[in-house]
Amino acid sequence: MISENNNIAAPAARAERRKPGPSRRYRVMIGYRFLLAIFGGYALSALVAMVTSLSFPEQQASATLSGTLLAFCVHTGVFIWVFMVQSTRKATLGVLIPAVIFAIAYWLLKK
Repeated sequence: MISENNNIAAPAARAERRKPGPSRRYRVMIGYRFLLAIFGGYALSALVAMVTSLSFPEQQASATLSGTLLAFCVHTGVFIWVFMVQSTRKATLGVLIPAVIFAIAYWLLKK
């Protein structure tokens, strides 16, 4: 009777150990989000810093420092945003749309 209980428990324990890991698609999605957070966040934060520094030409030193400090906050926010959102499309658009807006603002302020 003891051997029957051991034989029943053993296959269940073996089946539990064979659980498959994350799929390849999931790994690619996480890798994409990581790259988007790093490079997209860098691009967006750089654009924010440039627009902020150009917005206040009379106080150039203070504007540059403020833009740099704001860029750190934006990059951190982008990193959190990319992994907080459910959809990868929303994460991408949440980085690209503000980047395009700030790029246009930079282009208009540079003129």
